Amino acid sequence: MRARTTLMDGYLRARVQLINQSRLEFSEYIQLSSTGQIQVVTYSYHWANERNQLIRRWDNTPHFPELPNFPHHIHDCDEHVVIAGEAVSIFVVLDEVGRHL
Repeated sequence: MRARTTLMDGYLRARVQLINQSRLEFSEYIQLSSTGQIQVVTYSYHWANERNQLIRRWDNTPHFPELPNFPHHIHDCDEHVVIAGEAVSIFVVLDEVGRHL
């Protein structure tokens, strides 16, 4: 796990091996707003099987502007299969992964 922080922002990246040998890699860049709230600016939650094949990735990289809820989207089982998503947190992702384990 790596983390870089200042007083106003931070970057967290981790790689976790799961009980079924799949892997969850995630990164978040967060900032402290002027009102003192923590905001996730960018995120990527990448879940792959034991052969490193994509199961699902949630992210908000702004490269699919035609999708509803841009920039939030999901890569589903293949890098080229992209569906609209919603803003998610690591907790939402962990709940979904847990339901499939």
